[in-house]
Amino acid sequence: MPCTPKEFFRSSIQFLSLSILLFVTSCLIFKRNPLEILNPPAFNGSSYVVDSLISSSALLPFFYLGGNVEPKSLLGILLAGLLFHLPPFHQFLFVDSSISSVIRKISFVVILVRGGLSIDPIILKRLKLPLPMLAVAPIIIEVTALTFSSFYLLEFDLLSGLALGFLIAAVSPAVVVPCMLEVEKKGYGRKSGITTLCIAGATLSDVLCITAFSVVLGVIFGSERSTLSILLHVPIEIALGILIGFIGGYLINFCSPKAKTPEEMIIMPCCLILLLSLSVLLGSAHFNSEVLGPVAILALGFFTAIFVKKHNEELFTRMKSQLDYLWKFIFMPLLFGLIGFRMDIVQLFFGESSNISRVALCLLILIVGLLFRLFATYFSILGRFNRKEKIFLAFAWIPKATIQAALATAFLDKAVVEKRNELFEIGNAILLMAVLSIFLSAPLGQFFIRVFSSKLLQKDDEDLVETERFQLIQGR
Repeated sequence: MPCTPKEFFRSSIQFLSLSILLFVTSCLIFKRNPLEILNPPAFNGSSYVVDSLISSSALLPFFYLGGNVEPKSLLGILLAGLLFHLPPFHQFLFVDSSISSVIRKISFVVILVRGGLSIDPIILKRLKLPLPMLAVAPIIIEVTALTFSSFYLLEFDLLSGLALGFLIAAVSPAVVVPCMLEVEKKGYGRKSGITTLCIAGATLSDVLCITAFSVVLGVIFGSERSTLSILLHVPIEIALGILIGFIGGYLINFCSPKAKTPEEMIIMPCCLILLLSLSVLLGSAHFNSEVLGPVAILALGFFTAIFVKKHNEELFTRMKSQLDYLWKFIFMPLLFGLIGFRMDIVQLFFGESSNISRVALCLLILIVGLLFRLFATYFSILGRFNRKEKIFLAFAWIPKATIQAALATAFLDKAVVEKRNELFEIGNAILLMAVLSIFLSAPLGQFFIRVFSSKLLQKDDEDLVETERFQLIQGR
């Protein structure tokens, strides 16, 4: 439930105090004058980077407060980011693009690791028919709709349209998973397998979209290699990524305690998996292997889950819990807050270069994509579910947030780095549509799941659910 005005006021005072303390402490650590930081330097030197870090630390509590207005709400965090880019805040709060890029990469790593750890091989085996259909068919239909809509309405080339399509088509586990766990806790959807299908499918959907998006970016910006060469390298990179994930998972399991785990020992496997994942992501980017990094990190999480659960299930549960806290309290507020902070709403709607009709076209393209996705999801589910359950699945499958926030600026960043001036406008349009997709779909999907789950899904029989669970475990 949303917090009361009294609770919100108390939280505001707490986070204001925390923000001021973080700001002052950071200034003291880096020996910076607070008045100088509030008057940002014109050059892009080391002091600029330090001041960006200080600004980021000061903004974090407010980004988290934005999400705290409505629990699990990404919209509040985005709005907080947008707010701090408005006058008068933008005059003294700034974040260097290099700092923002590093934060996005680390957040992306946390997303992928948590996704890999959440993939259960038993669930995959049980849902081997409906899961691929639910994950693949809506993506293909939505990507096709977005590609041709952007081609005709915004004059994108087809490759840029594909990049947009695969970026927008990814479902957000940050919205879907908590909502489905909430539905399951209320006693709905577990027996039919709907909640399990959505949780597993969200991760698989992200794997497909991230891989395809990385391939398309490689084709667009990979000037040193031909398109055929890049496409031929994809299966090799996927296989190598799975191998790296397997070896990394075995290494983390080998270094993890096998007996009862003291609280202070939890930090070691968490640090190992995060640092190894970040190294793989940065290393693969250095060698222009766009697919290798994300696949390797997801495989690392998957194999770590298999190996660690086998020897120490308590450690695995606590590892997941620590990574969940890391995401919820640090990287989710920073990631979505900085995405909102990067959007200049005043310039977009009222500036000299404002183009309201272009924003309207972007919204139209997103709505077309969502409508095609709804119908594709409904008809891609085979006879396993009834009509009401199919309607619920169709709407539960629309929230977009996590991947869109993590990769929203990837196209534009690459265009800037490689000085492809002709792609700047496309990159800005993709960034705008990524942010608009979060504002449009995340609250809508979240609202629908919470409100209509009890109306469209049947109440579970607890005895039957426990019997089915026992049979599933026995079938390992």
